Amino acid sequence: TMETVWADWTKSCLSFLLVVYHTLCLKCFQTFSCDQYPSGKSYISLAPEVECWTTQHKVMLGIAAIYMLVVIIGIPVWMFYEVVRHTANNTLNDAITLRKWGFIHRRYENEYKYWEAMLLLRRLSIALVSVGIKTSMVQAALSIVILTILLASHVYTRPYVA
Repeated sequence: TMETVWADWTKSCLSFLLVVYHTLCLKCFQTFSCDQYPSGKSYISLAPEVECWTTQHKVMLGIAAIYMLVVIIGIPVWMFYEVVRHTANNTLNDAITLRKWGFIHRRYENEYKYWEAMLLLRRLSIALVSVGIKTSMVQAALSIVILTILLASHVYTRPYVA
């Protein structure tokens, strides 16, 4: 039926986005990162041929800002919303819902069905650190702190189905 085709298509697209989410975050954030050269000019880390704060860069920033809202923030929020919505409607275990969204929540305990969105937030935070912090020692230290906190929350909650 058309409903199962749509469910499979949604699942495939979302699965792909989950795989490339970290890269999407990195590329988006790199638009906001400028490197200063000895000439005194700054250029975008992502596109070293584009000088920072020119019209071309401002257009890229506008597109990146929209992209951040729609993709970088939108995907985890959408996933969380769908799990909460289907839980509230008691449709989380319906055949079509499982076909479409089951890969997001079935491997987690009932109280942690939203955990996949938390994993995306982990990837987002590491991408922010890797692009936003220029000093490698500070990057490493902050990444270790973030990952330690997230590991502790993971060990505490034990979200996966046993």
